[in-house]
Amino acid sequence: MTTNLQLTAIDIQNYKSIRKADIPFGQQLAVFIGKNNSGKSNILDVFDFIHEAISDYAAALRKRGERIVDLLWAADPRNLCILRFSFSVPTDLLGDSPRLDKNETSTEHRLPTATPTSRAVEVSDGS
Repeated sequence: MTTNLQLTAIDIQNYKSIRKADIPFGQQLAVFIGKNNSGKSNILDVFDFIHEAISDYAAALRKRGERIVDLLWAADPRNLCILRFSFSVPTDLLGDSPRLDKNETSTEHRLPTATPTSRAVEVSDGS
């Protein structure tokens, strides 16, 4: 029987209204609580954006604004946007791969910028 990957955490930095959010997923249900305009919907938009950008990056970007800077926190091109997803990888999916940790692996997506720079869920608007 093959089991599925399980999302264990997401780290969002400088995406739209989210300055920084480290979100662990330990249960089968995740509830996001916060003030209006604090970034709750933008957490879900991260998943939508990645899904859409895989097939058509330009269309995914146009849906959210006209320029890549429209996706960056404070619309500041010096902010580097990082979307990091961590997964629990079942051993039956690993095979003999020496490259993957037996318990967890992650994938990171960085949005290109014009000038890159270098356990409750808390969503902050950066103030």
